[in-house]
Amino acid sequence: MTICVPGIRAIALLALLLITAPLAAQTRASFDDHSMHEVSVAGTLRALGAIRGVDYKRAQPSATHSARSVYSNLFSSVEGSISGTVTFPVGIKESASILAVAADSDRDSYYMASTGSRGEYTIDGVTAGSYIVFAQAIGCDAEFYDNVPSAYEATYVTVRDGQVTEKIDFSLEETPVGTGAITGTVRSESGVAIAGAQIRATSVDGLTNVSWAYSDEFGDFELSGMFSGSYYVEASAEGFIGEVFENASSYSDATTVVVSEPDATSDIEFSLSPGAIITGRIVDVDGNPIVGVMVEASSGKRDSPDSTVTDPSPPVYNGSTDYSDEDGRYIIGGLEDGDYIVSASVWGPWVGITEWYDNATSFSDATLVRARINQTTSGIDFVLDVPSFDGVIRGVITDSSGAPIEGAYVGADAGKERGPGIQTGTITGADGTFVIEGLPDGEYMVNASAQSGWTMAMRWWRDAETPDDADVVSITDGVTNVASVDIRLPLVRGTSSISGTVTLGSGGVLAEATVGVIVTDPSDSTVVYGVNAYTDEQGRYTIPFLPAGSYMVYATHWMDDKMGTAWFDNAADASTATAIVLTDDEKRTGIDFSLEMKSYRGMISGRVTDDVTGAPIA
Repeated sequence: MTICVPGIRAIALLALLLITAPLAAQTRASFDDHSMHEVSVAGTLRALGAIRGVDYKRAQPSATHSARSVYSNLFSSVEGSISGTVTFPVGIKESASILAVAADSDRDSYYMASTGSRGEYTIDGVTAGSYIVFAQAIGCDAEFYDNVPSAYEATYVTVRDGQVTEKIDFSLEETPVGTGAITGTVRSESGVAIAGAQIRATSVDGLTNVSWAYSDEFGDFELSGMFSGSYYVEASAEGFIGEVFENASSYSDATTVVVSEPDATSDIEFSLSPGAIITGRIVDVDGNPIVGVMVEASSGKRDSPDSTVTDPSPPVYNGSTDYSDEDGRYIIGGLEDGDYIVSASVWGPWVGITEWYDNATSFSDATLVRARINQTTSGIDFVLDVPSFDGVIRGVITDSSGAPIEGAYVGADAGKERGPGIQTGTITGADGTFVIEGLPDGEYMVNASAQSGWTMAMRWWRDAETPDDADVVSITDGVTNVASVDIRLPLVRGTSSISGTVTLGSGGVLAEATVGVIVTDPSDSTVVYGVNAYTDEQGRYTIPFLPAGSYMVYATHWMDDKMGTAWFDNAADASTATAIVLTDDEKRTGIDFSLEMKSYRGMISGRVTDDVTGAPIA
């Protein structure tokens, strides 16, 4: 399944460690609904980039959700592909992510795909060149091609235009898991439980194991899958000062926590201070509140109270950030006692403004703001001179039949005038209309893209397949030269849908579970993932715009360190799933799932009896 990378929460681990050691062993966590897999992939990319001095970015445009891309790179006419098979350890039935990272340091792109039901994958639309290719899956060590554990030892994979580089195969090995645990509670100084606090354990040597967990509504947490050893354990929460066990502000002053497998080390208690608070208001030159301004309070070196900067370079970050609300107000809490440099920043496609308190244009001229524990420093206000742009581009996006498309992305690109990559955009409404406001005078290329099921279409105005063939839309003195920038996409949308409910086997509905349909690509009989949907708070989902055809449907969900997957109708895998056959305009309901959540680490169960009487022993 070729996937985009939505909202990844990249965690910066030690760069060298992530590349030269099994990654999954360092990402023990009780994460919420976002999978550990995303963190592993992001961490590996971050580490690989740190080692090689490259900030890797997802190759554009993003590919569709399929094991074999249905379309290739929209901006190039000919690219290559990488294909192969991933073999999993016995007992692990996971989808693996395969990433191809540009091997030469002057390119910062990477491509990503996921395996199909038989472990096969294909990465389409890959620009010619050399790549470091690796595979990762939950519960398995990362493997670099060709059967090595690190990027340093990897064999480069060469991709040529118009050719498929085949047999880039991987055989993953299961990651060993510790049997120890650390448990405890996070409270405020007043004794109130803190929910959602992040707890992290780092081995004393910094290399063996790094684990995360989040406290529940009672402030309780558990770090599971721990190996024997000594750890620094720290807790942090929004609006509170972070703390290293036991009541320390740094590792050097901390008390280490010892884990001895298979036992749990309990009673690791935290009492977090609310710290100091800085508040203020952000307005424009006319006194109107500005929404969404990023306000940052960071520590800096000063040699005296007269606010003279001894080190004009940006400080090591030790502070917090907030964004102004609809009234322009912000609140930054959880600050340690001390002096802070406060800045307000507005960033957008056409503007970038940062001002330091009090009315300073640089860090070195900033006035210090003094913050004290359990006190609020108010009135740290900013007046920002944000330019106003009056240009507007509006229009309608339709499919091949002329029907309006809801949820299409429309972008206004000022690349020809302001350089590549400067773009702003919006999403169409139910009637296919869009409005892009706040544009400065200039020339724009307008593009629209939409996806229906496993197919996607993109066009530039007017009816151009590439930006080089696009017509420009001009804005002069705030007036647009085209009344309605309408784009018809060559997208054929299905008229059928599948809907149902996902519940827990133990009872109760399941929100934010993933439900997907699988079809067969008629061109090569490859199983491809068509499209996914997510359940709402009542556990309900709908997958719309499906063409007539035969589908296999599955549901899956992560919950802490457990996961559940089911195929319709109560099938264990795709090969035994009951197919759902849709006709045109059919709205199939009642495609329901009940998930049994099981630990991804595996489980052993049994019964203990008296060897004489055979009676069970409690």
